[in-house]
Amino acid sequence: MKCHAIANSTEKFNGRRLYSILKPCYTRVVLAKYAAHVTSAALGAVTGIDVFQELGVKATHGEPGRDDVIVEFDGMHAVIEVKGKKGSAAESDAAQLEKWVAGFKEEKGADPKGILLVNAYCETPLAERTEPAFPHQMLKYSTQREHCLMTTTQLLGLLLEARAHSERRVDLVNSLFSTVSVYPQFADWRTFLIAPAPAVPEKTT
Repeated sequence: MKCHAIANSTEKFNGRRLYSILKPCYTRVVLAKYAAHVTSAALGAVTGIDVFQELGVKATHGEPGRDDVIVEFDGMHAVIEVKGKKGSAAESDAAQLEKWVAGFKEEKGADPKGILLVNAYCETPLAERTEPAFPHQMLKYSTQREHCLMTTTQLLGLLLEARAHSERRVDLVNSLFSTVSVYPQFADWRTFLIAPAPAVPEKTT
């Protein structure tokens, strides 16, 4: 997979300001609606909807106080719970997602996929996130309920891959519906993002 160059607008690679993403032709494109939310605490469902719509997925807000995003693709449905966390995700997040899944099934008569989309360690610079976003103790619960567990950084990687290789778009979207437990692709952000070089202090004379 081609690696996309990233330049941060601040010295700290923490996503609190916009990233700039360089296309292979070196044309600068600012992902104002997407990348700014990947590693900041300000993640919201609006960003998720924008990304899924660009991927060709019908995406709408859930009811207030319930699921964040409801998506439909090729006859399949998914309920997405979007979380911004100072630490890792927790089983309580998955339990909340499962509550929305059950409510959708009861109301619509359809069995939706549950997707937990988490911006874990959102106040920690991306390069310093060393702990898993989805700890082992929550995996059994989510696996039994066939949840897909995904980080917002992975979603950005998926979007970039779909942009670069449009022929893969359908397969990438389908992978969200087929994944059970932790989403396996784009797990290492260094495979599709390049952090800016650290600033070199000016020499004083």
